[in-house]
Amino acid sequence: MSFTIALSVSRDDAEEAAAQLHQMVKESSVLKSISLNQYVTTFTVKAGMTKAKTIENIHQAVTEILEFLQTNGFYTVCGYSGEKGPVGLYQIGDSLS
Repeated sequence: MSFTIALSVSRDDAEEAAAQLHQMVKESSVLKSISLNQYVTTFTVKAGMTKAKTIENIHQAVTEILEFLQTNGFYTVCGYSGEKGPVGLYQIGDSLS
Protein backbone atom coordinates (compact mmCIF):
# COMPACT_ATOMS: atom_id res chain seq x y z
CA MET A 1 0.00 0.00 0.00
CA SER A 2 1.13 3.54 -0.68
CA PHE A 3 -0.29 7.05 -0.56
CA THR A 4 -0.03 9.89 -3.05
CA ILE A 5 0.45 13.61 -2.61
CA ALA A 6 -0.41 15.68 -5.68
CA LEU A 7 0.58 19.33 -6.05
CA SER A 8 0.23 21.88 -8.82
CA VAL A 9 3.58 23.64 -8.79
CA SER A 10 6.03 24.99 -11.32
CA ARG A 11 9.27 26.87 -11.74
CA ASP A 12 10.65 28.90 -14.61
CA ASP A 13 13.36 26.34 -15.49
CA ALA A 14 11.18 23.22 -15.89
CA GLU A 15 13.90 20.77 -16.98
CA GLU A 16 16.27 21.58 -14.12
CA ALA A 17 13.36 21.64 -11.68
CA ALA A 18 12.26 18.16 -12.79
CA ALA A 19 15.79 16.81 -12.33
CA GLN A 20 15.98 18.31 -8.83
CA LEU A 21 12.59 16.85 -7.88
CA HIS A 22 13.66 13.39 -9.05
CA GLN A 23 16.89 13.69 -7.05
CA MET A 24 14.99 14.76 -3.93
CA VAL A 25 12.75 11.67 -4.19
CA LYS A 26 15.79 9.45 -4.75
CA GLU A 27 17.40 10.77 -1.55
CA SER A 28 14.24 10.50 0.56
CA SER A 29 13.61 7.55 2.86
CA VAL A 30 9.82 7.96 2.70
CA LEU A 31 9.14 8.98 -0.91
CA LYS A 32 8.79 6.06 -3.29
CA SER A 33 8.37 7.78 -6.66
CA ILE A 34 7.38 10.94 -8.50
CA SER A 35 5.26 11.57 -11.57
CA LEU A 36 5.34 14.84 -13.49
CA ASN A 37 2.29 15.43 -15.70
CA GLN A 38 2.25 18.94 -17.17
CA TYR A 39 1.39 21.10 -14.14
CA VAL A 40 0.62 18.35 -11.61
CA THR A 41 3.41 16.70 -9.63
CA THR A 42 2.44 13.49 -7.82
CA PHE A 43 4.59 11.97 -5.09
CA THR A 44 4.09 8.40 -3.86
CA VAL A 45 4.72 7.92 -0.15
CA LYS A 46 5.84 4.58 1.27
CA ALA A 47 3.42 3.02 3.71
CA GLY A 48 4.75 1.80 7.05
CA MET A 49 4.31 -1.62 8.64
CA THR A 50 1.96 -0.06 11.21
CA LYS A 51 -0.65 2.67 11.11
CA ALA A 52 1.56 4.89 13.28
CA LYS A 53 4.56 4.44 10.95
CA THR A 54 2.41 5.21 7.91
CA ILE A 55 1.21 8.43 9.53
CA GLU A 56 4.81 9.29 10.41
CA ASN A 57 5.91 8.66 6.80
CA ILE A 58 3.15 10.86 5.39
CA HIS A 59 3.99 13.67 7.82
CA GLN A 60 7.70 13.42 6.97
CA ALA A 61 6.94 13.37 3.23
CA VAL A 62 4.76 16.50 3.42
CA THR A 63 7.46 18.27 5.44
CA GLU A 64 10.25 17.26 3.02
CA ILE A 65 8.24 18.24 -0.05
CA LEU A 66 7.15 21.63 1.30
CA GLU A 67 10.63 22.54 2.53
CA PHE A 68 12.13 21.56 -0.82
CA LEU A 69 9.57 23.54 -2.84
CA GLN A 70 9.90 26.62 -0.64
CA THR A 71 13.70 26.68 -0.69
CA ASN A 72 13.99 25.99 -4.42
CA GLY A 73 11.76 28.70 -5.90
CA PHE A 74 8.64 26.74 -6.83
CA TYR A 75 5.29 28.48 -6.98
CA THR A 76 1.64 27.36 -7.02
CA VAL A 77 -0.09 27.05 -10.38
CA CYS A 78 -3.44 25.90 -11.69
CA GLY A 79 -3.24 22.17 -12.42
CA TYR A 80 -5.09 22.59 -15.71
CA SER A 81 -3.70 25.79 -17.23
CA GLY A 82 -0.39 26.31 -15.44
CA GLU A 83 -1.45 29.85 -14.57
CA LYS A 84 0.51 31.15 -11.58
CA GLY A 85 -1.44 31.96 -8.43
CA PRO A 86 -3.14 30.51 -5.36
CA VAL A 87 -5.32 27.45 -5.79
CA GLY A 88 -7.97 26.52 -3.22
CA LEU A 89 -8.64 22.94 -4.32
CA TYR A 90 -7.48 19.86 -2.46
CA GLN A 91 -8.30 16.17 -2.46
CA ILE A 92 -8.10 13.58 0.29
CA GLY A 93 -8.99 10.06 -0.82
CA ASP A 94 -11.92 10.31 -3.22
CA SER A 95 -13.38 13.53 -1.84
CA LEU A 96 -12.73 16.85 -3.53
CA SER A 97 -13.07 20.17 -1.71
